Amino acid sequence: MALSERPPFSNSFRTSAFRLAIAYCLLFTVSVSALLGAIYLITGSVLANEVDNVILIELDALADEYDREGQDGVIAELTRLRESWGRAEAIYLLVDPALVKRAGNLSAWPFTGVPKERWLEFEIEALRDGALVRDPVRARVVEFPDGYRLLVGTEVSERRQFQERFRAATLWAIGLTALLGALMGLWLSRRLM
Repeated sequence: MALSERPPFSNSFRTSAFRLAIAYCLLFTVSVSALLGAIYLITGSVLANEVDNVILIELDALADEYDREGQDGVIAELTRLRESWGRAEAIYLLVDPALVKRAGNLSAWPFTGVPKERWLEFEIEALRDGALVRDPVRARVVEFPDGYRLLVGTEVSERRQFQERFRAATLWAIGLTALLGALMGLWLSRRLM
């Protein structure tokens, strides 16, 4: 074989250089995947904790109002929040022991009975741009000594959209890393031959 001739392309796949390059490519892809996966999980956890902390702060403030003024104080505060819209995308509902609405911006109790979970996720219907849409909500319920229950939550569709976009970007990055690694492995094995 002359020096200027290159070996056939299919022979590159049988070389130990190509196998070594592919092994390094796999190691690199797995490492990048683990790193990006960890970043994705940590970001999701931080976003969830931020939402939960906002809900807990509002629940504490309303529970303090209940301790000071009783249910009338909570009703007055929820009415004030509803008129001023309070925090954007906030969900408030105070119900009596029979789960009948007393105050808040939800039309009715969104569950059948009283859920046992500490953190609840459900959907509400909202009118947006003239169309009826279903928005996901994350919430928490506290029960007062007189049997009244207070639900405080927030609409989380933006957080979910961000997580979906971030997940798609992570998967694209992993796929491109694998493709780039395979191409580099092929190029390196051809150069070594």
